[in-house]
Amino acid sequence: MNNITLTLLTLKQADRTDGLQVLRKAGPAFHTDLSILNSVYRVRENYYTNAFEDEPFDYFSSFFTKTEDGDLDVYCYDEIQSTAVYRWATDRGIRPVINDPKLYDALVQKRKPGRNGTYEVEFGVYPQYFASIETGNELEMRYECNDLITTDKKYTIMHPTGSGEMHPVALEEYPEYEYQNDYYIRYTAFDESAVFASNGQAVLRDNDYWIKVSPVLWLLDEETKLLISKRSLVSGVRFNSKPYSGDFETTEVKQFIDTYLTPNLFDKSEPKDRVLKQNESLKQFIYRKNI
Repeated sequence: MNNITLTLLTLKQADRTDGLQVLRKAGPAFHTDLSILNSVYRVRENYYTNAFEDEPFDYFSSFFTKTEDGDLDVYCYDEIQSTAVYRWATDRGIRPVINDPKLYDALVQKRKPGRNGTYEVEFGVYPQYFASIETGNELEMRYECNDLITTDKKYTIMHPTGSGEMHPVALEEYPEYEYQNDYYIRYTAFDESAVFASNGQAVLRDNDYWIKVSPVLWLLDEETKLLISKRSLVSGVRFNSKPYSGDFETTEVKQFIDTYLTPNLFDKSEPKDRVLKQNESLKQFIYRKNI
């Protein structure tokens, strides 16, 4: 699975009026709790007349495309309209795309019905939504008592570290913990606004929360054989520091996708096969690299 390459949608593909067929049918994308914790820009459901009962909450996604805006910045798509944002923005989601017809043909055999006649498939895993409040409390108590087991996997995630024109960011590694055959990371909220997570829990800046590692859902576009993440998986990543003229392969967001997101998503080992080890320290070690 190490040869999987991820990209982003173009603005034309993302448009739900005349873009990809599967996106026209499936409706808007949503953010994960992980994106919410990184202070992502959010669109509320009450902008729309229809509800989406299959989603855990009502924060629609505003995500990066790879289309430049003609002014050395980049377009995002926020389910209401396309918007040009500064290239150094960190408050937009990453909604990855797989362009691999052979992989599509292999995964289509495992497809399940989705929204409005679409099909979707589970592929890869990533921290996405909060544990239940009860489970989160139990995990925190065990963490404080040094009574949790870690696996040999770590998730490297980028997040904002302050405001300013260049939107400073940092990379951090988060250990994966096992509890009752499920897997979690412990993550700090960087959001400064009043917001609630999918489990109804209030999110407070600088507090720690437990996020469950779960399968990632991909929409299947039959016309192009693209696999499009159903949700914006993560935010807090700077698109690019330098002027952007459309060369997506050289951007900072692409570097993050290739170096960290892809390996984290498609770890070749199944969770049950990962090495488990007793947590050796009371507090998790977090590696930070400022960028």
